[in-house]
Amino acid sequence: MSWVAEDELLIHCCAVKMSSEAIHEARCILKHPLNWARVVETSILHGVAPLLYCGLNQVTRAGAVDDGVPPAILDELQGLYQVSQARSRRVFRVVGEMFKAFKDAGIEAMALKDVHLARAVFPDPSLRPMGDIDILIRKEQYDSVDRCLTDIGFIARVGDPYFTLKYGLGHHFRRPSDNMWADVQWNIMQREWDT
Repeated sequence: MSWVAEDELLIHCCAVKMSSEAIHEARCILKHPLNWARVVETSILHGVAPLLYCGLNQVTRAGAVDDGVPPAILDELQGLYQVSQARSRRVFRVVGEMFKAFKDAGIEAMALKDVHLARAVFPDPSLRPMGDIDILIRKEQYDSVDRCLTDIGFIARVGDPYFTLKYGLGHHFRRPSDNMWADVQWNIMQREWDT
């Protein structure tokens, strides 16, 4: 399969720790004219803009690159990294608040997907942009989870909890005060149900 240069750059640079070969390949790509708007837009689309920023910094630290990354692009990617960093701090603060409430109520829960990956795989959680907070619970503890989340300002998404519990595999909650979303699941094989 052949890739355009912009995609090749993303493939080589989206790594926490780039190999010397990846750095060499990226440096070769940077010697040619690139559509930087495409690079940035694609990195946003795939949720890897902070990782691209990390990778490009590794490339530039490895030595001078003729006609390398335009400063405006590095500034834009740094801004995206900083937004991810702020979001990450906010998400983990809310996760801490939720799991404290769960612990106090005797609820067993586990973070899934973004939250877990950001901590377990990345040395800097900001490198893994996060959306909602995915939590796995025991189905029989749903009512207690609902009460805990309500106590800390979350509101269950419209829908009849009876039907959600009977036919669904999860329920969405939103906290209006900070627009945080939580997806509470009791089965990891989740199907989407139209309310």
